[in-house]
Amino acid sequence: MPLLFAFGALTILFFICFCVTSFISYKQRFNVKYNPLSMFPYELNMDNSFKDNLFGNIFMILCAVSLLGFYAFYGFQFTNNLTKFLMAVGVLSALVFSSLTFTPLKLLRLHLFFDVTSFVLTFLVYGALFILCLNDYQLFTNNLSLVMVFVVGFFGILYFLLILNPKLSRWAYLDKEVNSDGTYYYKRPKLFPLAYTEWASMIFVLIGAILSLVESVAL
Repeated sequence: MPLLFAFGALTILFFICFCVTSFISYKQRFNVKYNPLSMFPYELNMDNSFKDNLFGNIFMILCAVSLLGFYAFYGFQFTNNLTKFLMAVGVLSALVFSSLTFTPLKLLRLHLFFDVTSFVLTFLVYGALFILCLNDYQLFTNNLSLVMVFVVGFFGILYFLLILNPKLSRWAYLDKEVNSDGTYYYKRPKLFPLAYTEWASMIFVLIGAILSLVESVAL
């Protein structure tokens, strides 16, 4: 169990370090404040320059490795099939976790493939975790198990609604701005659906890991 806590804590710590160092690096390079609501994770590595965001990229890789270690070790703690399934989808989600940071949008099909894969795997993590919590409550009927049923269910439904956002089907549409002389141009909206959904999905992956850790304590 201590090792599980260590992997979980390192995953969160590395992700925070990734965000802090990457956002600072982006501001220094482009003199523009990075906005996760309208900018994609891959834009932190604009022009595919890994070294320009070296520390941020290292922290992202460490975060993904820690998350992989968390779910791999999580599955070794328990023997039931549902936990093994949670481990499997968790490991797969960890493998694609950093893909959106390192896959530019110019590789459109690959980028969207990682999007869909990430969305599906993350939802499966919440689905498996919800059933696991429900089974735990039926077996042990303690208060923590009951709370976990509702908490995991809440985040699972919230994530499901997020990826079902109808605006995602129009993710490439830009806002039209008209100048005083009648000419117009297009610019990125302040809320870019696919961009903030990618960031939200990464955060939900981390929340799922935290809830998995709490669920293991509730057993």
